[in-house]
Amino acid sequence: MTPPVGSVCTPFGEGSRDRSFCEDAFEKFYHDAIEKKDIDGVTMTGKAVKYQRGLDLLANITAVRELSNKGFIVAGDRTFTTWQVDFDHVNWGTVKGTEVAIQDWQDGKIIRERIVL
Repeated sequence: MTPPVGSVCTPFGEGSRDRSFCEDAFEKFYHDAIEKKDIDGVTMTGKAVKYQRGLDLLANITAVRELSNKGFIVAGDRTFTTWQVDFDHVNWGTVKGTEVAIQDWQDGKIIRERIVL
């Protein structure tokens, strides 16, 4: 199955997309047993944990200067999506660079995700 690239909402909601759209996409495309390793190196397991971690991330962002999709690659059940990011985080300071989301898909859902910057 080819993963539906671009269908999952970004962590910042892309401005024009409301929160309910993001929540629907999250429910539709993330596996209950998702394993995610974030840019801070922390690995989490489970959809509820990942969702709460996302809310915590958003609560600690104080400014967003850029969030733009730079492209994606689909290779079988793996996708690579690149983002240019520039934001301020309460604990991390300024986060600026090219972020790559590496997602492994199983049964039409993301089962493993790694974020590198």
